[in-house]
Amino acid sequence: MQQLSRLETEANPDAVAFSQDGRLLATGDTGGLVSIWNSQDGALLRRIKTGDASIGGLAFTPDGQRLAAGTTGITIIDLQVHQKLLKIPAGDWVWHLEFSPDGKWMAI
Repeated sequence: MQQLSRLETEANPDAVAFSQDGRLLATGDTGGLVSIWNSQDGALLRRIKTGDASIGGLAFTPDGQRLAAGTTGITIIDLQVHQKLLKIPAGDWVWHLEFSPDGKWMAI
């Protein structure tokens, strides 16, 4: 295993996730900021503020079109337009989340 690149983040990431195809890497930090990176060259593609506290977990949908960010709820981000689609209250801190292979279900 070798280090391919080093990401220049604003804060230490609390959560990381690769897209299914491995082209994208998402990081989430203590300030609620989600960063989307090109995993091949380490280029920052976009930063999206979730408006929440620390990001506890991240998961891409299988098709790579959306990203779920877990905090005290779940924020769904549309990666095509780089906007938050919706916020789902969870009632507790969300540290881990995962989409089903068909993308229809999410486990938290």
